[in-house]
Amino acid sequence: MFDLIRKSLLTGMGLAVLTAEKVEEFTKELVLKGELTKEEGKNLAKELILKAEQSSKERRELVKKHVHETISSMDIATKDDIAGLSRKIDELTKHVDIS
Repeated sequence: MFDLIRKSLLTGMGLAVLTAEKVEEFTKELVLKGELTKEEGKNLAKELILKAEQSSKERRELVKKHVHETISSMDIATKDDIAGLSRKIDELTKHVDIS
């Protein structure tokens, strides 16, 4: 029964939107209903929270990649570009008397 519940949750739920609090609440309900043992509930909660965190991290990385690609295609100066120019200006300023 535990394995069936676990597999159903992992494939059927939007894990990324589950909060740790909701997961724990849900697994406690299953334990109270007698559908899971206390140990199975703890293990399921840990697994769901871990999967949700991994999913969230993957989505953040994907969004970051797409934003970077979009900015690159727009030919907009990045922080690194601006920092490089600032270094060049500093170098040139040292060689030229501005007064």
